[in-house]
Formats: sequence, structure tokens, C-alpha cells
Amino acid sequence: MIRKKQSSARRRKYFLLDSNQTVRKKPKTARNRALNTLAKLRFFRQFGSLLKASTLLTLACAFMLLFTLFALFSPYFDLKKVEVKRDNPHLDVQAVENLMAEFYGQNLLFISQSTIEERLLETFPEFREVKLSEHWPDSLVVEVVLSPPFYQVLNEFDATFSVLSEDGVVLRQEATEGLPVLKILNYEQSLKSGEKFATAQVLQAITDLRTLFAEDLKIEVAEIRYLPIAYEVHLVSDSGTAFWFDLRSDTQQQARKIELVSDEINLYTQPLEHVDLRIPNQVFWKPL
Repeated sequence: MIRKKQSSARRRKYFLLDSNQTVRKKPKTARNRALNTLAKLRFFRQFGSLLKASTLLTLACAFMLLFTLFALFSPYFDLKKVEVKRDNPHLDVQAVENLMAEFYGQNLLFISQSTIEERLLETFPEFREVKLSEHWPDSLVVEVVLSPPFYQVLNEFDATFSVLSEDGVVLRQEATEGLPVLKILNYEQSLKSGEKFATAQVLQAITDLRTLFAEDLKIEVAEIRYLPIAYEVHLVSDSGTAFWFDLRSDTQQQARKIELVSDEINLYTQPLEHVDLRIPNQVFWKPL
């Protein structure tokens, strides 16, 4: 019995020894893991210190400096090509390209688009709008919008027809049908393409008079005579009566006088040579 107790005690002792050894290993493993974790955290902390705002700012400034030097001294961004887009087939593309040639070789990063636009608008008065856009690294696209045709002009001086834009510029195109005809009198010179012949305000005043005659006065206008030197317009009715207007004054107010004197001058019953509406508060007329 004594031997059995001793054997049992010995086994328990060995068991406890083995158990104690196993328990001791655990703190060592946990400690190692903790140390490894701290080491990693210390590395990230050191790495984060490298990414301070001052360091990032220095790197950004260095990059910008290098890019600026490259842009300034490299021909990579120099203007080498111009593409012209148009909304009208009558636009002289070659003339635009010839003008743009003077800007070739300029750096696209620093080129003044406003200067180019102003230059194009001054050189080509028929342009209503010019828009530039870059195609990197070395191209410009020029989009041109022309002022639309507004009147067909018959110059009595040389009996030639031209097309006048809505902005009063002689367009570089042949006369077309469907436009109202504006007959030019007492203007002893030929009209030139691209010439600014009349203002948009004058043309609009003439158009408004035509509308008033047709809608309010019920007078059909057979001919429009424009005298640019005298700054007058004469609307000739289908009966042959010429109504004289001064374009330096309110033409609508002048036209309203016709209603006031229509009965007195027998406007709708007898032919008249002309009705002079140019003098304020007065109307002069001449029967045939």
C-alpha cells in the first residue's frame, strides 16, 4: 500500500512539473508578441514623422519648380497646330489660319487667349463670337460664329449686290434670295467684304419700321432706300409714296405721326410723291 501511494505521489509531481512548464511558456509568447507590436507601432510613428506638412510642402514645391522649368524651356507645349471650326461655309478658313500663324511657337501654358480673340474680332468684323480651347500639348481650336445674313444690299453707285449681316458688316458671300433688299443711294464707293457698313441699331430701326408699316399702318413696303451720308431711310409704299425718316431721331415716334395726318393728307385715297416725317411735331407732304 505504501508503494502505491508513493507511485501516485510521484505521478502527481511529474504532472505538476509538466503543467508548470506549460504555463511558463505562455507569458514568454505573449511578451514576444507585445514587443513585436510595439516595434511595428514605433516604425509607423517614425514613418509618419517623415510625412509632416513641411516635408510634403517641400516635395510639392520641388515638383512644381521642376514642372515650371520644363514648361518654360521645353518646346513640348509650344503652339504648333490650329484647327478652325465654323458654323458657316462662307468663312475664309485660310485667312484665319494665316492670322493665327503669328502665334505659332508661343507656349500654350502662357499664351493670352483674350489677345487672340480680340485680334480675330478686330481683323474680321463679320465674326460675332470667337471661342478658343486648348488641345494639349500643342494645339488650339478656334470656333467662329458669324453674324447671320440680314439684308441684301443693292449699291446704286456700281449696281452690285452684297449681303449685309445683322451687325451691319458686308459678308464674304454672294447675294442670296429670300432676304429683304436695301437700296443704297448717294454713296459713291463700292462696298468691300468685311467692311463695317452700318450699325446694328440702324438696321434694327429699319426693320422695326417695316414691321410697323405692315402691322399697324397696313401699308405695304415695296422698296427700302438707305442714305448713309444723310443718315436717312425712305420707305416706298406699293403706291409709290416715299416716307422719309431721320435715323438720328426716334423713328417709331416719327412713324406715329402718319396716323395723325392720314385723313388730312388723304393718304389712302390720293397718290403722294413723298411724306416728310423728319421734322419734330410737323409733317410735310407733296402730292403727285
